[in-house]
Amino acid sequence: MKAITQDRIPVWIDCDPGHDDACAIVTAAYHPSMNLLGLSTVFGNTSLAQTTENALSILELIGKSIPVVPGMSQPLYRQTINGEYFHGPSGLGDTDLLPKPSQSALDGDVADQMYKTLIATPRGSAWLVAIGPLTNIAVLFTKYPKIQHHIRGLSIMGGVIGHGFCAGSSSATSPQGTWDPYIEFNILCDPESAHMVLSGTHELRNKTILVPLDLTHHVCCGKEIMDKIYGTTKVRLAFHELLLFCQMSYAKHSHLKTGSPLHDPLAVAAILADCDDPVDRIEFDGYNDRYNVEVLLEGKSAGRLLSPRPRMGSEFQKAWIPRNSGRCLSTV
Repeated sequence: MKAITQDRIPVWIDCDPGHDDACAIVTAAYHPSMNLLGLSTVFGNTSLAQTTENALSILELIGKSIPVVPGMSQPLYRQTINGEYFHGPSGLGDTDLLPKPSQSALDGDVADQMYKTLIATPRGSAWLVAIGPLTNIAVLFTKYPKIQHHIRGLSIMGGVIGHGFCAGSSSATSPQGTWDPYIEFNILCDPESAHMVLSGTHELRNKTILVPLDLTHHVCCGKEIMDKIYGTTKVRLAFHELLLFCQMSYAKHSHLKTGSPLHDPLAVAAILADCDDPVDRIEFDGYNDRYNVEVLLEGKSAGRLLSPRPRMGSEFQKAWIPRNSGRCLSTV
């Protein structure tokens, strides 16, 4: 893709906050190259009512007034599951540092609100970032298929490839699923919606970035980043506490003992590969691969990605060079 030249990239985030969702939101809200247009919420890490409350509380904490619209409360065709075993009943652990929101969520249909906002941006400028189950995105594209042609791109955090997809000790030896070795939670929550989105139009597939666990497990929030985040402001203390809870959950439920992966912020960071500012641009290793991605819909492996490697399909970012860690939090 040719880098865009506008001052700030329009971004809409579809999310299910969630610890790493909170980090993704603050990244987009405060990054100088991004204009966060709005948030849509979806079931996932916890119930829709709670993820919506969490989104509003996060915005209150960071001092941003950004539209929030509740979306789908369940998958299209199957029973709901959630991630409360990992993120706690609230979806954000047991922190008491999140304020009660003064802002209310918008009323109305989620697809209508997303379409109205995105279609108002210049054609080929806005990014849609999906960091929860893909139910809202499937509903949007079904109701308003032409929005697929209007947006600049779609960045998705989800899935796992395995088989040493990314070099390094984290994923070269074994698959990295969160539910089983080959299944990631966001895709598992609604495999049918994931299938609808990832098998979309030729044009959409050609401008979709998928950020799988194989990549995100290489970008953990270890001691160095935690030390940069820690501070005396309420925002810094809250995010430090959120990430510490997440770190303890990973130590309890996975092989990752030294820090929590920054899954969702990477889906936000991925769009900065499209930025023409060398200071803000995120650099990848130059070996991005393009895959046609299929989602298994039946049996015990429902939610698993199948990804043979032809030339056309979703683009996977294979390695990320992190720079200016904690930069966005330094302004709040």
